[in-house]
Amino acid sequence: MGLDMYLSKKTTVKNWDFQKNEVYSITSKLNGKIIPHIKKGRVSEITEDVGYWRKDNHIHQWFVKNCQGGVDDCGLYEVE
Repeated sequence: MGLDMYLSKKTTVKNWDFQKNEVYSITSKLNGKIIPHIKKGRVSEITEDVGYWRKDNHIHQWFVKNCQGGVDDCGLYEVE
């Protein structure tokens, strides 16, 4: 049973044709310079790391019980 867990947040940023009020603009930079190999029209979501913990049995077991259906399999699970 691994006790390292990561919590991330995904935000959809795809500009769909039917969207009228939400338009996203993406710019990827490294050291102030645009990264040319990331095509902004192809970006569909942004993932942010918002939490990480290890060896905290209480938090780990809460997620296994409440979000993973009791299965501790190192999988990815959605938390609303």
